[in-house]
Amino acid sequence: LSVVNAINITTNASICSGQTYTLPGGNSVSISGTYIDTLTAAGGCDSIITTNLNIIKTITTNQTVSICNGNTYTLPGGTNVNTAGIYNDTINSSTGCDSIIITNLTILQNTTGLINVTVCDKEGYTFSNGTSVYNSGIFNDTLIAKNGCDSILIVNLSVNPSPISNITPGPVININYGTNTTLTATGLGTYNWNTSTGLNTTLG
Repeated sequence: LSVVNAINITTNASICSGQTYTLPGGNSVSISGTYIDTLTAAGGCDSIITTNLNIIKTITTNQTVSICNGNTYTLPGGTNVNTAGIYNDTINSSTGCDSIIITNLTILQNTTGLINVTVCDKEGYTFSNGTSVYNSGIFNDTLIAKNGCDSILIVNLSVNPSPISNITPGPVININYGTNTTLTATGLGTYNWNTSTGLNTTLG
């Protein structure tokens, strides 16, 4: 008489959440746990198969993303979008199971402002990029706002021409020390004569 011991086999298996696993005995299961199946081996003896089943849960990740108006964002699944909303992407993770990434996309609006500027014709106005203009008009100056998006500053520029002074010359007069003479001038507000610098004027 020969006694043949039962064959014991242990199997470790993993499936993704939502999937089913077929045990050696033919039953399908979808819950993690240890399952024992007793089968009849070729020699007529029992073969005991222990299955340790592990369920890999779906990984869900939430992310919040902001982009400037007019730009596009590439979702984890590869789709380009430019509209605010909530997007779901299902991709394969390193475990081979699904990974769900939920993206909350916000669109940041560009801001617009208006300023009125008056300068003299020789001064001009310098924009944020270093460009200067010397003529009246309405111009757009693009800045970067605190949110990192474009801020459009509308500049209403008025350029005033430099005033023209008229000094009416009189007859040549020799001025002796201690004596006075009078010059007639129009067009400006104040006049100052200096023997070293000449005539200085300011707009009144």
